[in-house]
Amino acid sequence: MTMGRNLRPGRGRGRRATPSISPAQILTAVTVLAVFIAAVAIGGVLGSVVVMALAAAAGALLVLRWNQIPAPLRLMRLSAVVAAVLVACSLFSRA
Repeated sequence: MTMGRNLRPGRGRGRRATPSISPAQILTAVTVLAVFIAAVAIGGVLGSVVVMALAAAAGALLVLRWNQIPAPLRLMRLSAVVAAVLVACSLFSRA
């Protein structure tokens, strides 16, 4: 019996499984995006507090999973947190 017969395409030795996105992840991303857009539309102190809360939550999740996240993805997530903080500061300064 050869080992090659039991292998399915994409599941061979040295191949990584393709990650899939769950419906819960999509719902979470859409919810965060909707809250961010609403906070920017509201503006002022309230909008800046909401955006800062989103940034704090994203930063906390980033810190908790730092070792499990690949380096390039860490940089992208960190830049998103920094961008959210900058947006919150901008909203606060316009209030």
